Amino acid sequence: MNNITSIQPHFSIGDDLKSTPASQCQLYLLYAPSSMSIMSYHTENNSIIHLRKYSIDENAVHQSLESIFSIDELLQFHYLNYRLSIFSPTTYLVSNYENQILENKFDKSAMPSLNASIYYQINSEMRSFFDKKPAYQLSSSSASLIETLIKKQQIQKTKIVYAHYFDRYLELLAFDGSQLLLHNIFPIEQEADFSYYILSTYELFGFSTSLVSTIILGTITKPSKVYDMLFTYVKDVQFMKKNAIINYTKAFDDIEDHIIYPLTSIIKQ
Repeated sequence: MNNITSIQPHFSIGDDLKSTPASQCQLYLLYAPSSMSIMSYHTENNSIIHLRKYSIDENAVHQSLESIFSIDELLQFHYLNYRLSIFSPTTYLVSNYENQILENKFDKSAMPSLNASIYYQINSEMRSFFDKKPAYQLSSSSASLIETLIKKQQIQKTKIVYAHYFDRYLELLAFDGSQLLLHNIFPIEQEADFSYYILSTYELFGFSTSLVSTIILGTITKPSKVYDMLFTYVKDVQFMKKNAIINYTKAFDDIEDHIIYPLTSIIKQ
């Protein structure tokens, strides 16, 4: 178990903490089953200033969060506002016209472009911790990613599969133009699972592996066994480029585009 004296960020990117006043920034947290990312965003300059990622002990979530909030200086400042996005493996995209049987058991984020809602389950320890921090506005990171990709697809107008790998889970989205055909999240227990779920999506919608691209987002590196296996079956495998509507300082030159893209999708402009 991490403790206050030993916990360290998995990575830390950004400029001098004194270079940009926190009072001009929004603070974003992205919570996932085994990690939490911290990001500060300067609203006037439309730029990310800092980004850090910590591991979360899934068996002691409350203690992990207490440790992070005790030692990370980014969490000690006063910001314009505070937003908490949740990446939940238990997530359902439900039309607003359907019966809302999940209403009393799950949190909800609206999806205006689809006339639908994302229902997502929150870890009870995490809930208990943030109940004491009412300034944080909760939302689903999946809802933000879907909305961002829909806008992107309205320009591209192609059949495409997006594969977002994060915290041992694969979030799959299939599009035909701007129409979202599929959103689902699968646990990845072995490397072959990654290709299996993607190829199953191609088969489900009759997508040609020679003509339809797969775009990778999240924590996948190249080269890697996962990438190489997928490239064996799908002719066009690409990594997502940075979100062009966000500005980045030079400190972010070394982070790969496809890693930071899902984080930028949670920013509310």
